[in-house]
Amino acid sequence: MSKGTQFGLILHHGGLMQFKPHVRYLGGVTTVIANEKDNMSWFHLKRMLDEFGYKEPRRMWHLLLEKYLGIGLRDMNTDTEVWEMTELEIKHEMIAVYVEADKKDYDEDATNVIDVVHDSVVAVDGSEAINGGVAGERGIVVDNEDDTEYYPPKEEDSDAYSNADDEYNSDNDNEEFLDGHILRITQGNRQSEMQVDEERVISH
Repeated sequence: MSKGTQFGLILHHGGLMQFKPHVRYLGGVTTVIANEKDNMSWFHLKRMLDEFGYKEPRRMWHLLLEKYLGIGLRDMNTDTEVWEMTELEIKHEMIAVYVEADKKDYDEDATNVIDVVHDSVVAVDGSEAINGGVAGERGIVVDNEDDTEYYPPKEEDSDAYSNADDEYNSDNDNEEFLDGHILRITQGNRQSEMQVDEERVISH
C-alpha cells in the first residue's frame, strides 16, 4: 500500500442506523475495499453501492478515528463532505463509512448481483475463511448478524509496515494473504454494545 495515497474503505451497508436509546448500526454487512485518494468522491461511492445492488443512498456517514458511533459519526451526503472526510482521515489509512440504502428490484432468477455470503463458514481458495467472511471481487464481505460498531486501531496498533523493505511485518497468527486488493477485515459484533477488538490484517 502506498502511504498517503491509498486507504482501506470499511463500508458498512445493508443495515440501518439507530439513534435511540443510543447510536448503533443494525444488521447489514461490512466490506473492506482498497481505494485511491484521487478517485474518492460522492459519485465513486454511489457507483460502488450501485455495483452492490443498491439504489441511491438515503444517508451516509463516516466515523472519526478512535471515536465511537455516539460521538464520532459525521454526515457525508455531498461531494464536498466526501472530500473533507478523505482529507481528514486518509493519514490513518482506514476510513469507516456507514450507509442506509434500499436494494434494487431484481428478477428472482437474476444471478451475480452482489458478492455476499451469509453462511457461518465459507471456503476461500480451498481453505476455511474467517468467521463468515468471503473474498468478493470488490473486497471481503462479512455478515453482521447483530449490531456493528467500528473502533479503528490506535496509532501503535495500526498496520506494521517496514520502511526498509515495504513488507508487512505482522505477528498475527490469523493473517490471510489473498490475491487482490484486500487490506483488512474487522469482524462485526455478535452481541450488542461490544467493542470490536478482534481484527484480521490482510496484505497484498
